Amino acid sequence: MNELDHARTMLSLAEKDLRGLRGMLDSQVFAEELFGDVVTQKVK
Repeated sequence: MNELDHARTMLSLAEKDLRGLRGMLDSQVFAEELFGDVVTQKVK
């Protein structure tokens, strides 16, 4: 993979992450309970 393709891939992944984070701000899209369960399991 050349540098330009790699940069495009990384940008695409960052955009997906940003969409996910924005979705977390909307309680109609992202239930707070889901995040709490993930955090609880990671702490254990």
